[in-house]
Amino acid sequence: YYLYKSLEKEDRIGKSLRNMILCGLPAILSYLLTLISNSYFVMSVGNSLVFMLIDWILYFFLQYTFYLSGNHKFPKKSERLLIAALGIDNIVLAINPFYEVALTYRKKMVGTDCYLIFEKYPWFDLHLLICYAMFLGAGAILIRKCIGSPKVYQKRYTTILFSMIIV
Repeated sequence: YYLYKSLEKEDRIGKSLRNMILCGLPAILSYLLTLISNSYFVMSVGNSLVFMLIDWILYFFLQYTFYLSGNHKFPKKSERLLIAALGIDNIVLAINPFYEVALTYRKKMVGTDCYLIFEKYPWFDLHLLICYAMFLGAGAILIRKCIGSPKVYQKRYTTILFSMIIV
């Protein structure tokens, strides 16, 4: 529904929402692939795709909250820095299935069931740092907007804030 509605909109808010959803759909499919696969390589590729897409979902969510709060132009320096950081992060995550530089997996047996467990390296900590920075940035924008808005408009921002925290 939201994808359909965002396709009709040509403003910055609509485009940010559309881009966020368009990154979310393949992330969900990649995640499902990792859940149904028994292949180590497929799971590694699927997880890398999920993490790469999460980067961009959060980036577009940050844009969305920025524009929703009434700002008209995303700061160029911040945008360039974020895109460079996301580009480096995506390169590291893209090569991870082949060289395991961000995270690896180890098998854990529980009875007759076998599970793969993440073991992260510093590159993955950098990925998390970037993601949490965007998450907290979007949250700060929404909190500031809630505090600075008349009570009648606060529900719009608090609903997005609580939804963001739940997700």
